[in-house]
Amino acid sequence: MLMGRLLKNTKYPLSQYFEAALITLGVYIFSSYSKEGREGSTELYGILCLCVYICSDSFTSQWQSRIYQKYGKPNVDQYQMMLGVNSFSILFTVIALVTSGDIPRILEFLRENSVCFRYNIITAVCSASGQLFIFYTIKVSEQQAKRASNTIQYTICD
Repeated sequence: MLMGRLLKNTKYPLSQYFEAALITLGVYIFSSYSKEGREGSTELYGILCLCVYICSDSFTSQWQSRIYQKYGKPNVDQYQMMLGVNSFSILFTVIALVTSGDIPRILEFLRENSVCFRYNIITAVCSASGQLFIFYTIKVSEQQAKRASNTIQYTICD
């Protein structure tokens, strides 16, 4: 909701802000009272990672919606959007690996465990194929919904 407000100036009813605050409070209470056997530093890191993920995810959907509104869906299709999102994901991952200095260790691990390299390639191909199937399913579902709506409208109006 905050990203929608910041990026697209979307206005939400006060009740939705209240619901979001209650959900956040519930998650906080649940996580703070179930701390048996956890270390504080890893918990703080986990919460930080979760917050970054939630902000990034909400930013992505709001930004995509803004791009579709600005340029129109005929000018920007879902495949271009998928390429952009995945390219930035690769860029952020490479930057994180370079700054942490983990690339040599990863390459050494993959050299010693060639099966893991194959599984990484298989996972990447399945992930990309899955995204394409999801986009196709959404496109077909939209077309079927439009046809059903037109059929109902034609039946009722005539």
